Amino acid sequence: KECSPPSASPLFQQTGGYTGPLAAVPDFNLGADDFVIEMDVTPQTPGMNQHGGTIIGRHQSGVALGWALILTNSLHVVLTLYGATGYDMRAPPWKPACVQDDVTFLGWWGGELMSARALTVGQKQRVVFSRRDQDLSL
Repeated sequence: KECSPPSASPLFQQTGGYTGPLAAVPDFNLGADDFVIEMDVTPQTPGMNQHGGTIIGRHQSGVALGWALILTNSLHVVLTLYGATGYDMRAPPWKPACVQDDVTFLGWWGGELMSARALTVGQKQRVVFSRRDQDLSL
């Protein structure tokens, strides 16, 4: 459901810059209710052989549970789910059919929910991640 407009109210809205570890809040997970997470992202050029960073997530390194919105090296947004069933993630060079340009993964797998186009370096862009019933949208 690429670029479908969110229908729920924002679950979390931060009015300033990043000020703390949202991922450390224990009850912040995808749950079963509808939600909308909107954020402004201004990506920078990733370092050589690095991904673009984690935008937001709730997971712990080394533990196969949780989720994260990750920027690939080519600055595509991809939802990574750890320990989930029914969500398609595959090793590169696979990518969802909706992706319209080339993706550089550098070790990350392609996820079923991925941006159709890469974000632009140095430009503030709005990223919206939402859930309505059992449908996740980016």
